[in-house]
Amino acid sequence: MRYFIPSLILIALMASCRPSITGHWVNDSNDLAYHFRGDGQVTVTAFGNSSAARYRLVNGEVILTSPQGTVVLTLEDDQLIGPMAQRFTRQPITHASSQSKSTGERQ
Repeated sequence: MRYFIPSLILIALMASCRPSITGHWVNDSNDLAYHFRGDGQVTVTAFGNSSAARYRLVNGEVILTSPQGTVVLTLEDDQLIGPMAQRFTRQPITHASSQSKSTGERQ
């Protein structure tokens, strides 16, 4: 029992240090985007067409798996680096557009 509480604290600290990739990531030309959810699901949007995939984060790499194949992205500082050295940055969430859609307000 003496080591139980310190062990729990250590586990909580380790879990909080794990990087999070949840959110919306877009490449520099805005034609390819990834929307990562916290449950391992990702929506990939390319040129207006979307498809679903699963992802997992392993040692700084984001491994996307779908029926179309597997893609590996590298998490580097605040960017994801994809195939052909494409760089993706996380986009801030805009609440104004989501609120107007959910409430039916006109802009």
